[in-house]
Amino acid sequence: VNSAGRTGVLISGGSKISDEDLLRKVKISLEAGVDGLIFGRNMWQRPYDEALRMTKEIMALMKSFD
Repeated sequence: VNSAGRTGVLISGGSKISDEDLLRKVKISLEAGVDGLIFGRNMWQRPYDEALRMTKEIMALMKSFD
């Protein structure tokens, strides 16, 4: 992330992973200084209620890095 200079850095999901692994990926990415996160199948391939819960957990993590 540091080598990107002033360019914003986004990370993109990848294959579907467990809740714990997804939250770990988010935390590590935020600690590294990314500007945003993009997740597709890690949300779409979950039941609606699970996807909503994960989204809220990710949002809380992101807010803790403001």
